[in-house]
Amino acid sequence: MHSRSGLTKLKAILIIDVLIVAAAAGVYFYLQAEGLIVGPLKQAEFAVTDLKINPSDAEVYEPVLVTVNVTNLGDLQGEYVANLTINNLLEENQTITVPGRNSTLAEFTVLKEKEGNYTIELGGLTGTLTCKIPPPSASKIGLSQLGVNPWEAWPNETVTISVVATNFGEETDSLSLRLMLDDKMVERKVIELAAQETTTVEFKLNGTAEGKHSIKLNSLSRTLTVVPVGYHTLSVSRSGGGSTQVPFTLNGESYYTGYQELLPVGEYTLTMPSPFTTETAVFEFGYWSNGDRSTTTRINLQSRLVIVATYTLISGYACCPSLFYWNGTDYVYVTEVSNAGWLGYIDYIAENGEIVFGGGNPWDYVKLDANQIAARSTENGDYYDVILRQKWDEIFYLDAAYMMVVDHPSDVDVYSTMVNYVNPSFMGQFYTVSKDNVATPVSAFNEKGEDVLPQITSIDGVFTPATNGVESPSWDNMQINRLTLNLGDMSDAEEIKLLIHGMIDWGPAEPYYDWIEGFKAAFAEGVVPSGTQLNPPPYMEVMDASGN
Repeated sequence: MHSRSGLTKLKAILIIDVLIVAAAAGVYFYLQAEGLIVGPLKQAEFAVTDLKINPSDAEVYEPVLVTVNVTNLGDLQGEYVANLTINNLLEENQTITVPGRNSTLAEFTVLKEKEGNYTIELGGLTGTLTCKIPPPSASKIGLSQLGVNPWEAWPNETVTISVVATNFGEETDSLSLRLMLDDKMVERKVIELAAQETTTVEFKLNGTAEGKHSIKLNSLSRTLTVVPVGYHTLSVSRSGGGSTQVPFTLNGESYYTGYQELLPVGEYTLTMPSPFTTETAVFEFGYWSNGDRSTTTRINLQSRLVIVATYTLISGYACCPSLFYWNGTDYVYVTEVSNAGWLGYIDYIAENGEIVFGGGNPWDYVKLDANQIAARSTENGDYYDVILRQKWDEIFYLDAAYMMVVDHPSDVDVYSTMVNYVNPSFMGQFYTVSKDNVATPVSAFNEKGEDVLPQITSIDGVFTPATNGVESPSWDNMQINRLTLNLGDMSDAEEIKLLIHGMIDWGPAEPYYDWIEGFKAAFAEGVVPSGTQLNPPPYMEVMDASGN
């Protein structure tokens, strides 16, 4: 009788013990307090199993999920530090809390920018990740109209990234889309489109901090600006004649065009003068870019706003237009137009000491990529918004303009020559270049020995620093801007094309005229040979096998 009751009690304890393994810790403590379980609780002890790398064969920039199962063999809750190492280097760690007698997953997302084999180690388990450069895309799907909405956001505000995808082929095709934020991949999508089908693909971004961020979607790129909560940027500029800034009032306070400021959201009143007079011309106010034809307009600043006041020339002269295009959120400067027109460029000093001009092609050729210009929609259809702002008081003027559209495969870029420094016959020539065959130099240094490779690795509006030629000590000791490039081993190349994308930043007029007068004075003294160039055209030197 006594032994039977003891056996019954033992059975009850065993049953309770089995139930406790799956029960919450609070229940376990309660049962122990009731005296049903006897003995100390086992401290947390961890076992790591089941390493998974998905996918184990990936492309560069493709996110790879690395997981392990972490089991707490003890009775008490504990914290486990999961250290992820790749090729024996600590990549990332995380601390996870695991209740007693429970399991959970430790998850890491790995993204590699270079091809190769990587050894993954996590919790004493190892595996291999292979990353490969994807083959050149043969997809006939083209991307355009990369949108960022809002382009100027607040911290942690959801931002929508959109792109228009069109299958230009005659068969169903697919394309992998990679969204990059500050050169780190955020999301990857694979789209499939029927022949001639067009669709809009959207991504969502969250948790962005204040500052400027680069957005890249395959070959398209934009900028996202994050500003303090409750503020947005107001830009006020003008179009039409002259370089002089035009005064205007903002809520009764005086400012000048070219104004850009972060302001609290809300309503504002803008007033422009009319007429407006410069040293060379008189202008009359025409209209605001919001359609208002009154010199005073009211705006409600709820997002980044660019507003342009357009003026019309009444008398005098003002010209040399600059080209801007609308990218969906802002007017973006492209270049000053008519560089190749009028008299041509200063070429050399003649025997009589006078300047001889060269060139003089009346046409400029300015490239605009389809992914730069965003279409604006109206009830009468879509249109492209391109502005030519007359910003300088010079003798240039615009007589005609037209747009040429060049159709080309999605894996090819088209370039046009614009300036005529080297050879006027190059003007308006078009060249096609395979996107997959363009390589960045191994190194790049300027005339000061400064490393400028970061400035030339992409077309992003960031240029190498330069020196104004008029700062040279004398006519025969010119400071020339130099770019020394190491292209790497190209001994097997059949031909080499050097693609250069740049701009000339004109210096102030006064020292330039002094520079010309210095040439004339030197010629009068007989020390300047006839035919001497005031500014030599760009030229290239190639080092030979002897280092010369």
